[in-house]
Amino acid sequence: MCCAPAFPVGYCQVFVSFNDQQYTKCSFPCRQSSFLYFQAPAISHVSPVCSPSHVGSTVLIRGIELVDTGTIQLRFTYADDRDGRHVTQIVPGKLNQDGAIVCQTPVLKVSQSMVYSRLDLSLNGCEYTDVGRPFYFYSQHKLTKVEPSGMALELPTSQRLYLSPEIVSDGIQLRLHVSYRMSPSEPVTMSVLGPVDATQLSVGSQYYFAPVTHRMAPLSGFTTGGTVVTLTIHDSMVAIYCASVQANHTIPFMFGNVSACGNLCDSVITCVAPPLPAGHHAVHMAFNQQSFQPVQIDGHPVYFEAFPPPQVAPPDAAHASVQFGPTCGGTPLEIQGHGFVATSDSVTLVQFWFSHESNVVVPGTVVNAHVVTCVTPRVDRVGRAVVLVSCNGQQFSDAPHHLTFEFHAPTVVSVSAACPHSGSLRGGTAIQFHVVSGLPQDLSHVDAVVNVVERSMIRTIPAAFDRSSRTLSFSTPAWPYPAHVAFDLSLNKGTFFVPTCMSFLYYSPPPPIRGICPAAGPVGGRTWVEVECPGVVDTGEVTFKLTPIQSSDEDQDILQPPVVLVVKANFRNNGTSDYGAPIQVQFTPWGNPNLAVIVSGSVLCDSNNNKTIECLLTQGSLEAGYCRVELSLNGQQFSATEYPDPRHVSPLHVVFRRLLFPFRVFVPPFFVATTFGSAGGGSRVLICGGHKLVKYVTRGDGKCHVQLTPVRLLGQMSAKLPDKVMVAAQ
Repeated sequence: MCCAPAFPVGYCQVFVSFNDQQYTKCSFPCRQSSFLYFQAPAISHVSPVCSPSHVGSTVLIRGIELVDTGTIQLRFTYADDRDGRHVTQIVPGKLNQDGAIVCQTPVLKVSQSMVYSRLDLSLNGCEYTDVGRPFYFYSQHKLTKVEPSGMALELPTSQRLYLSPEIVSDGIQLRLHVSYRMSPSEPVTMSVLGPVDATQLSVGSQYYFAPVTHRMAPLSGFTTGGTVVTLTIHDSMVAIYCASVQANHTIPFMFGNVSACGNLCDSVITCVAPPLPAGHHAVHMAFNQQSFQPVQIDGHPVYFEAFPPPQVAPPDAAHASVQFGPTCGGTPLEIQGHGFVATSDSVTLVQFWFSHESNVVVPGTVVNAHVVTCVTPRVDRVGRAVVLVSCNGQQFSDAPHHLTFEFHAPTVVSVSAACPHSGSLRGGTAIQFHVVSGLPQDLSHVDAVVNVVERSMIRTIPAAFDRSSRTLSFSTPAWPYPAHVAFDLSLNKGTFFVPTCMSFLYYSPPPPIRGICPAAGPVGGRTWVEVECPGVVDTGEVTFKLTPIQSSDEDQDILQPPVVLVVKANFRNNGTSDYGAPIQVQFTPWGNPNLAVIVSGSVLCDSNNNKTIECLLTQGSLEAGYCRVELSLNGQQFSATEYPDPRHVSPLHVVFRRLLFPFRVFVPPFFVATTFGSAGGGSRVLICGGHKLVKYVTRGDGKCHVQLTPVRLLGQMSAKLPDKVMVAAQ
C-alpha cells in the first residue's frame, strides 16, 4: 500500500520496484496499468432533496469535476434519536451521459418522522468531499386539513393544506381529482375571471418548506432590547420568497411571546430584538408572514438569551496597580463588575474608548459574573481610555462610574556606570535602575517587581521605587549555579514585564586571598598591590575592599608620632669647662633665616666626662628641610659653624672630610642623605630613616623600591632626564 503523490489530472502508469533499482509495470485486472488523477469534486445541486425513509428514490446529483471512475459512492450520515449516535449508509452511484451522478437512496435503519442527513460524494470509494449537502428523509405523510374546504368555480381561491409530519422538499406537487355530475341534455360550461378559458382551468399554488438557517448571531442581548440579530438562510429560499412577496421584504419574528419584524436583503435577514424579560426565548419566523415556524440550525431550535446590561465597577485597592500599561499592549487586565454573562455564542468583547473617532476592541473572557479578563491592545496614543464590556459582541456596558485604563509610553530604563554587572551566587548585590520614560501619571500606583530570568529558572523579587529620583533599587537573589541572567521589569506588580536589556553574571564567591605583594604602603595611597587569588573569575569589574584593623601597636602611625623629638649635638668649646647659663640652641632654616627657632638646652655628662648638650624640638615648630644648628652659652651670641651646601654636597662625602652636614627636618619616615649624583647613573644613594621605616620594610617581605622623579630646582639642566625611574633598594 502506498500514498499517491501530487500529479497532473489524467491517467498515469504505475511501476513497482522491490530493490530500488529495477521497476516492473503493474497490471490491474479491471483496467490497464494506469492510475487516474482527478480534481476534488464538488456538489452544486441535488434533486430531489428529500426521500421516503422506507423506500428508495432516484437522486440526481450535479456538480463540478465529476468523472467516471467505476467506484463512485454516496454516503448518507444522520443521527439516531434513540441513542444520539451517528449512522452512515453508503450506496453506489453512476455517471450518466449528461455528466450527472445517479443513485438510489437507501432504506433507513431507523424509524423517525423526519431525518436530517448529510450527503457526501466519493469518486474513488475512499475520499469523500469535505463539504456535504443536506438531504432529508421522511416517513409516510398525509393531509390532515385543507382550508378552505370548498371553492366557487367562478373565482380563483387560494388553498392551504396541512401535512403531517412536516417535511422538507425542493419540489412539491399537488394532484387534484375533480368529479362532478352533469345532465346529458344540458351542456356544462366552466368559466373563470380573466383571460383563461374554462376548458383550460388551472389553479396554481406555491409551496415552500421551512427555511434552512445556516447561522444566527448574536444569540444574546440586553433585556432593554436593541440587539441587531442577523440570520443567514439558504440561497434558494431567497428566490422563492422574492417571487411571492415582491413589494415588501419584511418577515415577522417572535422572540418567545414578543413580536418583532425583520428585513431581508440577499440571503441575510436582520431583526432588532425587542425588550424581553431575562431568560431564554425561542425564536420563530414567518417566512410567508402568516405561519410561524421555529428557527433551527442543524436540526436544533435556536434560543435567544436576554440578560440585564452588565455594570463595570471601579477597581479596588488590590487592583489599582493594574490599571496602566504601555502603548505597545500586552498587559493582562482584570475587569471587575457584576452582571457579566457567558452567552451561548461566547462572544465577549472589551472596548478601549478614547473618543467617538478613536476606540479599539479586543476579545475578552468571562471568568464569572463579576470578573472579565482581556489583554490590552496596541494603541497609537498616550492617555486614559474608558473600558467597556460587551457580552454579545455588539452592545457595550454603560455606567455612571467608568473604569479607565491609562496607556503610557513604553518603559525605558538606564543603568549607571557604577552599577555592577556581576555578583556572587550568595546574592545581595545592589542594583539600581533609572526609569528614563514610560511611567504613569500617578506614581503612587507603581508597584515594581523584577524577574531574574535564566533559561531554566525565573525568580521574582520586589523592587523599591523612589518617586523623586525615579529610580528602582533591589538586591539580587541567591542563585544555585553560575549563569548569565537577564532582568525583566514590571511596574504593575508582576502583571506585565518589559525587558531591561541588561545582563548580570552570577559567579562563585572568590576564594580567600592567598597573598599580597607588597604588604605595606604609605597612608597617601597610590601603591600598586599584586593580589594572589587562585580561581577568581575575571568579570571586568574586580573591586577590593580595605577594612581598618584595630591594633595596640602605636608604631603603625608613622606620619604623626606622638612623642617629642630629641636632638643631640656634640660640640667643641675650646677647653672651656664653664658653660654658663642659660644654654640655647638655634635652628635656622637653610633658605629662610628669618624663621629661626631657639630652644633651651642642658648639659649632660657621662662617666667618661664627655659632655653633651641636649635640647627639645617640638613637632611642627620647623618646616621640613635643612637647618643650621648653632649654640649660645650666654643667650646672645651664637656660634658660626661652617656647613656645606646640602644641594651640592653629599652626606657621604661629608663623612670622609669630617665636615658637619646641616640638620635635616623631615615629615615622611625617611629622608635622602645623598642629594646628587652622576647623570650616567651608578651613584649609591643613602636613605636614612628610623626604626619605624625598618619595621614597615620588614612587613613588606623585605622588598623595597625607590622611584626617582625629575624636578627643576636650579637653572637649566644640561641633559634631558627620564620621566620616572624605578630602582630596587637594599
